[in-house]
Amino acid sequence: MEKAIVYLKGGFGNQLFQLSFANYLRSNGVNVKINLEFFRNLGDNTPRELILPLSFFDFKSQNYFSKKIFDVNIFLANSSLINKLQLDSIFENFRFTKDDEGLSKISSKTGYFDGYWKSMKYIDFSSEFIFDSISKNENINKGLNGSSELAMVHVRRGDFIDNGWDLDINYYEKSLNGLDKKIKFDIFTDDPKWVKSKKIFKNAENIYSKNNQLDNEKIDTILTFSEMLKYKHFIVGNSSFAFWAAYLKSDINSYVTVPDPWFKNHNHPVLRKTNWHTIKN
Repeated sequence: MEKAIVYLKGGFGNQLFQLSFANYLRSNGVNVKINLEFFRNLGDNTPRELILPLSFFDFKSQNYFSKKIFDVNIFLANSSLINKLQLDSIFENFRFTKDDEGLSKISSKTGYFDGYWKSMKYIDFSSEFIFDSISKNENINKGLNGSSELAMVHVRRGDFIDNGWDLDINYYEKSLNGLDKKIKFDIFTDDPKWVKSKKIFKNAENIYSKNNQLDNEKIDTILTFSEMLKYKHFIVGNSSFAFWAAYLKSDINSYVTVPDPWFKNHNHPVLRKTNWHTIKN
């Protein structure tokens, strides 16, 4: 494989996974371009934006001509007539490679990668690359250089409830019980009403939720992430967004928890550093 097109999609945490993977490919001699069509063709999906410019990561987007060639070929490959005539092998070079497919199986000169690439292999390989790239944003840089002895608790519900991915209160009880009683904690959540109704959270110093005064999703994401980076200890939950804050800012002396399994009804890897604690989910 000489060239690769990596498709970017999802929220900020997922974007960082995909950019880590793209950096892994590039570092292994592959000429990588990024496809941003997801952010232009949302349809009924949850609204998402590209949070940081590709220039921060020294990547360029796939050009228009290349996209059109792929679109035409993938359309033909999926047509009933082509399948009926058993001509789909002609278009083998124009197919998506997903997360669970090995890179070694790609025989074409160009690979098309449409997945989330949530693997510690790519994350650890690209850790310095991600740190240096996102620090080009002034607010995120302040967060990365901030200092605190507090703990950050992330509680995500919202669409996770619809998918059956929300964590039971027992996860937070076990996580907070393992935290040194002298360490104070703040909570970041999309469901402050639920958080305030739970006894285990009654000692929270602050409960932060989405800033409804900000109409710009991108700005709200950056400012929230910047604040989350200022903590030393992290009760991550199963959020990619919170994972990156903990991954980039925690050290050997940090107390960090993640659930195992990550999702109860989904084959998702448990993302963690070796010194982090896993709590049964």
